Amino acid sequence: MGGLECGRLLAQHGLEVVVLEQQPQAGGCMQTFERKGIRFDTGFHCVGSMDEGERLWSLFEQLGLSHLPWQAMDRDCFTQIAIGEQNFILPMGHDAYADKLKSYFPHQKQQIDRYVSLLKLVGDGIGGDYKTREEMLAMSAYDSLCQIFEDPLLIQVVSGASMMMDLHPERLPFYSFLQINDSFLRGAYRLEGGGESLVRQLCSDIERMGGRVVTSARVDKMAVENGKIIGVDAVMKDGTQLHVDNPDWVISDINPTATFEMIEGANLRPVYCRRIAQMPNSRGSFTANLVLKKDTLPYQNRNIFIHKDNDIWHHDAKQVEDVMIHYYVTPEGEPTRVDLMAPMDWSVVQPWNSPDHPRDAAYRSLKQQWLDEAVGMASLVLPKLRESIDVAYTNTPLTYYRYNGVAEGAAFGVERDWHKGTNSVISPRTPISNLLLTGQNLMLHGILGVTMTAFDTVSHVLENHS
Repeated sequence: MGGLECGRLLAQHGLEVVVLEQQPQAGGCMQTFERKGIRFDTGFHCVGSMDEGERLWSLFEQLGLSHLPWQAMDRDCFTQIAIGEQNFILPMGHDAYADKLKSYFPHQKQQIDRYVSLLKLVGDGIGGDYKTREEMLAMSAYDSLCQIFEDPLLIQVVSGASMMMDLHPERLPFYSFLQINDSFLRGAYRLEGGGESLVRQLCSDIERMGGRVVTSARVDKMAVENGKIIGVDAVMKDGTQLHVDNPDWVISDINPTATFEMIEGANLRPVYCRRIAQMPNSRGSFTANLVLKKDTLPYQNRNIFIHKDNDIWHHDAKQVEDVMIHYYVTPEGEPTRVDLMAPMDWSVVQPWNSPDHPRDAAYRSLKQQWLDEAVGMASLVLPKLRESIDVAYTNTPLTYYRYNGVAEGAAFGVERDWHKGTNSVISPRTPISNLLLTGQNLMLHGILGVTMTAFDTVSHVLENHS
């Protein structure tokens, strides 16, 4: 997504753009796949901050994406949080959200007002309040919530949309937590056609503006001379070479460590490479793509998050303890489609990431076990789910790694760490003068974070372009 957005913005400003994508279709984690004529998303589910005038809407206006068939989720209940046997219905809008929380926790009214004011502070200043960002990047999300709220259950409820980020109590910065949660209060939307609609529009615009999007082109080498990339080599699907000679700029949207491994003759400072390489990856996700039988469970215009118990922050993602239910916007006449997602640690599937240990019966058995448990948890809210399933497809962090090139199948890229503050944020600039980075590994993850980063990356090109 970030690479395509950069390509579109640069083509719009009259630069000659070539986008190189190693997969047969562009988009990375925004691409879709088809099973028996039915399409599923690999990474796109919903976006926040899409009400007219909000941050993502404004950026999408500039990218030509705001006119797509966006569908607002239920404003009175865009999120349902189920913790044990308790259910909490949460609306969009800061005031409505605060009022609803107060109806559940009337003894915590002042604390709720303080928390919502912090959400608004981060959201209002997301484009330029660097002082707040710097301060809150150095604060622990979990510790901060414990300091604000006296009721442990309230901490779990405001953290309940946990599949939108990696709730790592030892690492997640308060800024990241607030930014993600705030964005959905400013307009949570789904998109008919999913991620494919975004990718198709961006690719079409790049080519309409004179650029090229080349798929099945795997970049394997970048030559550097005098601190500048002088050539980019890619291998095409048929084995032929594609060479880009003397590019003015190169923007990489893949994992920064993987980017630097392709560079020959760069002489990068070891301390820089070591800092990047030592950043941990976020946890991945197990996903079950379900096709439901006709006239069984109706579409729900909300996301549903189900948690085994009231200790969301300390689940280890090595078993199914949290499940998100996401419904697709489907045209009339098509079967209802649902994704079930559960955090899954890379260590669960790492043994099969080896030529000596192919994905065998044991791997298939693991996926079936996770499917059964995820459906079992989802059935706590949707009791008729299991009998309504027509067909189910499953994937793991290993799937994301193999097909999308995502390091360790990380759902949210490189993790930020509050202990390191802004040092856990990666700049678009690199020690190589004409190499820039973009994507969710840099500052913020999610569609909003990636899009903001793309604009930031492109600004470095435009301020040096005459």
